[in-house]
Amino acid sequence: MDPRALPANWPYRSAAARRRVGPIDWWVIDTGPADGPVLLLLHGLGASGHSFRKMIPGLSARYRVIVPDLPGHGCSRSTARNRFGLKPMAEDLWKLCQHLNVTPAAVIGHSAGGAIALQLALDTPVPRVVGINAALDHFEGVAGVVFPMMARGLAALPFTAPLVTRFGASRQRIGQLLDMTGSVIDAAGKAYYTALIQTPEHVDGGLRMMAQWELGPLIGALPRIAKPVFLIAGNGDRAVPAHVSADAARFLPMATLRRIDGGHLIHEVAADGLSGMILDWLEGEISPRAGPRRPAGAPPRPPRRILPRKSRGGTGCTAADGKSFISSCPKYPGGSGGGALSGSPEAQARPGRNLRPSPAERSCRGAARYRS
Repeated sequence: MDPRALPANWPYRSAAARRRVGPIDWWVIDTGPADGPVLLLLHGLGASGHSFRKMIPGLSARYRVIVPDLPGHGCSRSTARNRFGLKPMAEDLWKLCQHLNVTPAAVIGHSAGGAIALQLALDTPVPRVVGINAALDHFEGVAGVVFPMMARGLAALPFTAPLVTRFGASRQRIGQLLDMTGSVIDAAGKAYYTALIQTPEHVDGGLRMMAQWELGPLIGALPRIAKPVFLIAGNGDRAVPAHVSADAARFLPMATLRRIDGGHLIHEVAADGLSGMILDWLEGEISPRAGPRRPAGAPPRPPRRILPRKSRGGTGCTAADGKSFISSCPKYPGGSGGGALSGSPEAQARPGRNLRPSPAERSCRGAARYRS
């Protein structure tokens, strides 16, 4: 979308500007005190920086808040058609941070943005992450192969995006799709999404992101992210169920999980955009006045223990000897290679119990799942 075509009431339009970095023309909201600690906010698939319109006011009172539209989304455009996957997108976002000469004090990501935030924490000096209904799950079985193939095929067709915008982007239809996430956002919010999805370039960016998304390596690397992570999960989320965050928290060494009432777009429904909850956590981890709470070099906290759920389908991950599937998975650090988690309560199950596979376990079973 051309920024000049944005509606006059588009959130933070006056605080945004073009930033050219390599093959990407970024559209970036930059607000708050110029000398304050920086927060980087990352939206999910099909959205744009507008989705943080309720969160930004609370955060920008004391932090410099930077909110880019992801490549191919909103007003950001990329000529690198092969850099819409998780890791390339994280790399390009870090180049944007370097261009702006900032190192974020935290990255806050919603849905797919939560996965990108964790990838940044894995690969860069980003010190902490907040994930809101972070998309850290897979499609199961055949769907794990077929859905990504479909996305790749659709993204390759030049007429797909125009067809979607012409026949599937009515205000009523988009409103119904948004309601199906478990969140009912206001009329203004639905109008913003309608404007986006009626733009072929935006739809094309979403299709390419789906086609190139690969979660498996990140999920397998979760135990190596020894940085504070705050996962917020909406109990009514129909797009990324709350148990996805709970599963991920089991393998993140310094994770804090909070489950609250709400759906997938909970930050667009809450009056303060969840800024109060996030500020409370940030002030506990790092205060602009007092500095880090934990001493430098302090050992990581033990993994948060969240017991796995029972498998609903009888295809549990427990072997006959009572060890979970993870104990024999060669791709996971706690697998047969004798990784750090092989003896932990999370990696061992009581004999006879049929447990629901975790994200790391499912990463060994099939193609990556993407949900935003």
